[in-house]
Amino acid sequence: MPHNRIDNDPLRRAILNSITLPSRVDASLNILSEPVDDASILSCGHLISEKFARALSRSDQTLVCPQCHEKNVIIEHPVEQLRKLYEALGIEKENDNVDDTNQDNRFTDLSPIASAATSATKKETLLSLFYSIANTAKQDDTPQSSQTYTPTDPSTISEDIFPPTSKMVEFKKPSRKTSVSGPSSVASNVTVPLSYTAKTNSTSSLLVSHQSSSVPSLPTLSYPNLPQPPVPTQEPYQEHKEYLFVKCFPTYRRHFQYGTHSKFLKAKSKTFIQSKISASAKYFVLLSPKKWEVYEINPDSSKPPILYCCGRCNGEFGPNFENLEKPPMNEIRNGNVTASDFLKKLNDWEHLYCSIADKLLVISGTNGIFRVFDLTLRGRPIYLYSSNFPIRCIDVSPNSQLIAYGITGKDRLSGTEQALVVMHKLLFNSEMLFKVDPVTITFPYRDPINTISFSSDSNYLSCSTALESRFLTVLVRDADRPKLVMKSMRSLDTSLESEGITSIRMFNNNRYMCVTSVAFGAPPLIIDNNIALTNGLQTVAQPRMLIKLDEVGTNIHSCAVSPRNDSVALLDRNGTVYLMATSMKMDAESKRVLVVDQVSHAFRARESASLVWSKDGHRLYLVDRKGVLYVNDFAAGTPQNPEITRCKPLIRD
Repeated sequence: MPHNRIDNDPLRRAILNSITLPSRVDASLNILSEPVDDASILSCGHLISEKFARALSRSDQTLVCPQCHEKNVIIEHPVEQLRKLYEALGIEKENDNVDDTNQDNRFTDLSPIASAATSATKKETLLSLFYSIANTAKQDDTPQSSQTYTPTDPSTISEDIFPPTSKMVEFKKPSRKTSVSGPSSVASNVTVPLSYTAKTNSTSSLLVSHQSSSVPSLPTLSYPNLPQPPVPTQEPYQEHKEYLFVKCFPTYRRHFQYGTHSKFLKAKSKTFIQSKISASAKYFVLLSPKKWEVYEINPDSSKPPILYCCGRCNGEFGPNFENLEKPPMNEIRNGNVTASDFLKKLNDWEHLYCSIADKLLVISGTNGIFRVFDLTLRGRPIYLYSSNFPIRCIDVSPNSQLIAYGITGKDRLSGTEQALVVMHKLLFNSEMLFKVDPVTITFPYRDPINTISFSSDSNYLSCSTALESRFLTVLVRDADRPKLVMKSMRSLDTSLESEGITSIRMFNNNRYMCVTSVAFGAPPLIIDNNIALTNGLQTVAQPRMLIKLDEVGTNIHSCAVSPRNDSVALLDRNGTVYLMATSMKMDAESKRVLVVDQVSHAFRARESASLVWSKDGHRLYLVDRKGVLYVNDFAAGTPQNPEITRCKPLIRD
């Protein structure tokens, strides 16, 4: 293989992994990734070979992303840094029979950079060459609009990417039908069954079909010239940070620690019942039975967080506890209780669970009550709801439009218990008013809901049950018409020490999932949910296991998936934070497990620390039950800096 000389150098291997992108399909219709010299970015945010994208494009120049399966995406612009890295590495092409005209299929003229890199390779190390290329790319004064764009010949693309045997194959995945079906017709404030007995008779009320395929249809032979898209320039600061991240991750990082409450002259540190960090790592909340505090995280890791707003369980809110305001009179109150019962419940109401997004803070507590606070108005309460059943878990979508919580309801006639998930869709308008449309989702199980979480794009809702350790995924892109798309079950220990499934997190591509548990013989799993293979309304996917993390043990309370889709942070009961790094293809042989940090331990999963990655995947944030913020910055400097420390590799027999 031509890549053997590269794999001996860790930095070369890391750079080679960064330019390994989907580039073709084999005879079995599997998408293959390899180092490419024409890296481009799609409108969905994923990287792909330009020739491969052109081959998958339809007549309207749109395609289905082969990674996230999003439809109607387009090619945004080339990634010049990755293209120049390919030239600098001097990788030989495996397909020597490709027409030389394909070499002209470039967005920019790379000859000055390539020639400079070729002449300097013998005198400079790869590390210095990588940094010099990154800086030279932005010093080029040639405007992007004056450069020509030459589409690749369609016949050449088709023969280069698709093997000859695959031209006679129809690119269509078979339908995998099971006895599980979606709801037939739904409306606001109506129970939506997701059971085995649900009917789908009326075609006018069918759900939105979640059809996608890992390999789209054959490429068309019509490729009109496209206008030159604008190429956004990357800031030099972000470019430098990316260089430091590639050099340090996952072994080296700078550690920061900030306490939100002073321990001066205190015999015992203050503890909180729960902490949560928003999905974008902008805010985090500390929850106690009668109070709540929201802090704003500074993007600069060297600066501590600041108190953004706070409040009490009686509805008071403000920038600090010395300047609290009374709750507004126009707060919307909803629920199947009278006004007098509402006041009785509020008098002895205490906080239990919380969730936070960039715009909303949601707190649930005793008596089946949860409250919504508007963070854009410094924590002003805007919505209060009372449920007839206790709330076991709650979560708010990252886009601040959906609130979902799990309850265990009872049938009025038979008295049998049933697992329910209730979603409240918040509809805002320009006058800062909104209305709420509750939708109830029923599952064909009596086991109560234990955990619940939204995907990063708010399109999927994953939940697990407490006793039988089932985990399910519901498509909530249309909140009025949810659809069960994946279900499975783990065989876990049912002793008193067991907590069952403690967390479920979806990767940003909505394909992979991480499932953690606290049970004997149940290490964390990385699975392929196979949701993209579902076809039709009555198809429910069955997941497939990819990686089993036996190295970290079986007492994992929580996890956080990097937005780069190549690493997962895990937190165990003792407060040890692990980092599992692998390739984007979830290759079990290439995984590396390291110990990153140590936070406060927790007896139960609800008291454990909260952990989230930053948007760029450079920093890992953690907030424990003592209100301490931990920041592990993998792009804070080079390994030679004295502030940079090394993560301990985990080696277990």
